[in-house]
Amino acid sequence: MSLPLTKMKNLIQFILIPVAVLMSTTGAEEVKYVEVGHTVTLPVTEEQSYMYWYFGEGDGLQLAWINPFGGTSILSSKEGPEGIWKDKLSLSPKELTIKNIQKGNFGTFICKVINNKKPTTVITYKVFELKVSIFPASPLVLGEDLNLACEVQAPRGQNPRISWLNPQETEDTNSVRSGTINKKVTNQDNGLWTCVVNNKENRAETSVIVIDLEPAPLRHQYTSTSSSLTIPCYFPTRISWEQIKTKGIKEVQWDFSPKLSSSKESSKGKRLFSLSVENITWMGDQGRGLTHVPTLKKGNLSLTTNRAEKDDGGAYTCSIEFKNDMRLTRTINVEVLEIISSPGIELISGQQLNLNCTTGHALPSDIRVKWIPPKSSVHSLGSDHHPANLTIPEVGLSDRGNWKCELWQNNILLTYAVIKLNIEFKLSVWMVVTICGTAVIVILICILALILHRHRQMEVEQLLSLSGSALAQAISSLLETPGLYVFSDILELPNVRELENGPHAPVYQLLNLFAYGTYCDYKERAASLPELTPAQRNKLRHLSIISLASNLKCLPYSLLLQQLELKNVRELEDLLIEAVYCDIIQGKLDQRNQQVEVDCSVGRDLGPNELPNIINTLQEWCTGCEAVLCGIEEQVSRANQYRESQLKVKVQVETEVSNLQKTLKASAASPSSGPAPAGAASNQDADQPAEPRDPASSQEPRQPGKKSSKVKGLRGSGKIWSKSN
Repeated sequence: MSLPLTKMKNLIQFILIPVAVLMSTTGAEEVKYVEVGHTVTLPVTEEQSYMYWYFGEGDGLQLAWINPFGGTSILSSKEGPEGIWKDKLSLSPKELTIKNIQKGNFGTFICKVINNKKPTTVITYKVFELKVSIFPASPLVLGEDLNLACEVQAPRGQNPRISWLNPQETEDTNSVRSGTINKKVTNQDNGLWTCVVNNKENRAETSVIVIDLEPAPLRHQYTSTSSSLTIPCYFPTRISWEQIKTKGIKEVQWDFSPKLSSSKESSKGKRLFSLSVENITWMGDQGRGLTHVPTLKKGNLSLTTNRAEKDDGGAYTCSIEFKNDMRLTRTINVEVLEIISSPGIELISGQQLNLNCTTGHALPSDIRVKWIPPKSSVHSLGSDHHPANLTIPEVGLSDRGNWKCELWQNNILLTYAVIKLNIEFKLSVWMVVTICGTAVIVILICILALILHRHRQMEVEQLLSLSGSALAQAISSLLETPGLYVFSDILELPNVRELENGPHAPVYQLLNLFAYGTYCDYKERAASLPELTPAQRNKLRHLSIISLASNLKCLPYSLLLQQLELKNVRELEDLLIEAVYCDIIQGKLDQRNQQVEVDCSVGRDLGPNELPNIINTLQEWCTGCEAVLCGIEEQVSRANQYRESQLKVKVQVETEVSNLQKTLKASAASPSSGPAPAGAASNQDADQPAEPRDPASSQEPRQPGKKSSKVKGLRGSGKIWSKSN
């Protein structure tokens, strides 16, 4: 059933096509301009039944056809000359598309639209080549000549309008003739340029790359002696280092011109660095501490330093010269912020302090200064708009620490500088006298200690020359010497150590007992030790009292009688009184409580295990001293805060008193109060306002309540004033 129907349709098509060809035809012609390699679309707006596409005048090469039944045919690569139409054509009922158009594809395209109800429509397209060129080839250095040309092969007798659209999509007015531009290239010329013929549908694009450095800061670049410094000079990221090298770099340099106000350097420019183009390395350094950033091959020529110096302020010029004599330069003006303290950073409490936040020149009007004092400071600076020169009449200990000065512009922090102030106590006359007196006493004690040490050294030197029985006899005599309570240095003598294993070992053991032991230790070992003389026995008991006093402040009589083996309290008190007179101990006897209170005592030789305990005790003492100092500083800070608050109260009271006086003067001069008597006006003080009087009440006694109320108000103010002072 379907096969006869298909044959019938083909038969009808075969009959109708010749008939349609014999009918009258109408035609339309349109010109298109296309760049080689681009795509062109030839649209058909007519209602069609059959559509045939030809290339060339008359009955040229048939490219494609389409019928209303879905049948299509496109020229194959074998049918076209030299394969110029291979994979280039695509057909739809509304258009013919030619992709990647080449030289042989330009020409006349004819479309015949056949409809049984209408005459045959013939549409003609003339496709011409649109050619754009740029000289010299991109990229171009800023300021270099830019030549753009747009050429078309126009039909005979036609003169198409050719114009250029710049990267901002606006028509450029620098054409020297139709389709040609010659101008000095600028940053605005970077991007796609478009050649437009007759209308915006016929267009071709070309890219212009402009080599230029990123813009320098509009005014100044601010840094400080507390901050790092980076001097920028770099190409935009859209430009690669390889593109830059294609222009032929001749030299790259960094120059520096210091400020005119600089006293250490002349204002003449100095060469800082130059780039070796052959091996891409920087050469030269003027000792300014500047180094180049490590991203040179990314087009970054910037310089940097970790900490800016005062003399780093000035003009830095980065210049790149190319082989075509084109040159790019950027000048960066660097301002270094610093804080100048007068009279210095070492101050005494009570001194006047002047802090100047400056760059060496007056700051622009749109830049504001903000001071940040230490957290412990009692000075409140109020708003964020502060003067560059800050004056503090009297500094206190709370003002020591870091003072920070910030530069702000349009709510943007530009830089900041920090200065550290060291403020010490103010010494009074009595404090100076006390310190000097203490120093004299310390010097005298040192001299006395030196004399005693020298005397002791002479005794030790005498012992060094003895040995055997003579040495043992000298040691026994030494143990009886008054005022001698330290024996460790004698024990360390070589000849004394030899006694430890010889026949005089008991003498050595007795000397060791006097150095580290007590009277109880002697009684336990009395059988192996020499018998003590009365003087030695008395000294050993004194040494035992020193050992007991190092552990107990109050020594009971019962303990002393037991440790010293004394018969009665009378002997004990005589021994204690003797120890006090010999400056062995300092204290008092408490006969009621049967004890002795020891304030201090002389020292004994340190045992081998006593040194760590002494170190721990001294460490605890140092910790306690630091805590006390912190407490004193806190109290001083509170006192300063209280003083500041009292000064504010004083100012407030002065203001209230002044306002009250003005009110009284105004009420006295008011016309409603009536004229004052002449005598009263003449006798009244010029500074005191005249008190108005009512005529009706002048003959009556003044009410005490009102009088006391007025006087009380003034007296109350006076009391507050006196307290604030």
